[in-house]
Amino acid sequence: MLKTKGYTIRVGDTDDIPSMIKLGKRLHEESPRFMGMDYSEDKLFDLGKVVAEQGGLFIAEYQGKIVGMLVGFVSEHFFGHDLMASDLTFYIDKEHRGGTLGVRLMRQFEAWAKCMGARVISLGISTEIDAKRTGELYLRMGYRVTGEMFVKETGL
Repeated sequence: MLKTKGYTIRVGDTDDIPSMIKLGKRLHEESPRFMGMDYSEDKLFDLGKVVAEQGGLFIAEYQGKIVGMLVGFVSEHFFGHDLMASDLTFYIDKEHRGGTLGVRLMRQFEAWAKCMGARVISLGISTEIDAKRTGELYLRMGYRVTGEMFVKETGL
C-alpha cells in the first residue's frame, strides 16, 4: 500500500467490486466509444471476482472513496507459453486526474505483473477518453507504440 497526499494506492479485493463498478459506470458514461453500449453490473461483478482471485485489481482511494482503478490480468500469449500482463481498464475520475495518481497505479500494476512472471506488459487505450494524454503517459513510463486499434460499427 502506498500513501501520499491523501491518496492510497492498494490492491483491491472482492469487497471493492461494487465501488469499482460504480466508478466503471462513470467511465462508461464519459467514453465516446462505450457510452451507447450496454453496461452490465452483474457481468462486471462476476468478472471482478475472477480478476480478484489473481490479484489484478488496483485501486486509488481518496478519503476512503475509490477514485481510480487499473484492472488487469496475466495470461499466456496465444502463440506460446510466455506470460503477458494486460489491462482490462484503467480509469481515474475526472476530479482526480492531472497528478501522479496514474503513474502510481501503473507502477503497482507493473510490480505485480513482474511478480506474476509476466515477460511483457501490454496496455491499450480504447475508451477515447484523453487518448493522447494517456498515450504520452505510457511513453514517458517506457512503453512503446506497437500498433493501432480500428473500430467499425455494424449498425445493429
